[in-house]
Amino acid sequence: WGNAFLDDDEGDEDDHDPATSAAVATVSATVDLSGADGGSGGVGGSGADGGERRARRAALRSRRQRDHVLQQLVTMIGTNVALYNTLLHFFRTLFVNTRNPLFCQLRVDVLMALHEKGVSDIYELDPCHPFAWCVDACVRTDAVNERRVDELRNCLEPIADNDAVLGDLAMIARSPYVYNMLVRAVLQRLKSVVENELIPKEDVALAELTAVCQLALRARSMFVSTTFVKPSATDDELFSTFYPMLAAKLLDDIMRELELDDDDEDLGEGGGLDGGGSSGVGGDSFAIA
Repeated sequence: WGNAFLDDDEGDEDDHDPATSAAVATVSATVDLSGADGGSGGVGGSGADGGERRARRAALRSRRQRDHVLQQLVTMIGTNVALYNTLLHFFRTLFVNTRNPLFCQLRVDVLMALHEKGVSDIYELDPCHPFAWCVDACVRTDAVNERRVDELRNCLEPIADNDAVLGDLAMIARSPYVYNMLVRAVLQRLKSVVENELIPKEDVALAELTAVCQLALRARSMFVSTTFVKPSATDDELFSTFYPMLAAKLLDDIMRELELDDDDEDLGEGGGLDGGGSSGVGGDSFAIA
């Protein structure tokens, strides 16, 4: 899966000056990414453990409020648009120099913290605000339903190629919380395509989610090359080769799970392995996640 969405910047050499390295260390110590790669939701938002999902949602909602450094940044910015733009430029520069997605996370967190504080003088001027609000809502609910997919498309469609705003949108999509949520949503959507006996290339939501993932992985290369171009919604290699292969694996898992369920029913009807009725092998022990 990781090789399918290959970061365009992979293979570049690190060359961090002391100031940049210090900034990375500071950000790494202050940005809380606990739970960024957790969860089992996706399109439809169906997780395995309801209690765990509710706890995760509560943690994500309060994460920014608990981040004292982030709150200090928001207080420092106030309603100063020039200072906000300077901070964003700082995040972009450090992201390009370090390839560290924590600076993408800060790009999202500062904007959404201003939103939560009601600083409309700032966030209403940021053209990335609707997109950031949408993906932040998806992260908090750990779900990307059809309405959210439409909102993501509506956020990206008006942005023309060669518009530098695409770089910031890509940064937002590349933030760890958002990108991990998007990849899980793609996988969940592909599973739905398989279950409904559809073709990946014909699923609009899958194409839109894939395009956002590709945009995320081009974030740094856009700034380096100063070429801001939206990726194709139907990448030939992904939809003609990778997705069909992955769909075949998912179908094998679904069929295997159905066979195991049938075997469990037979064991239950037969009274268990030793004829004791309640000693049959439970279906949960063999369920494929």
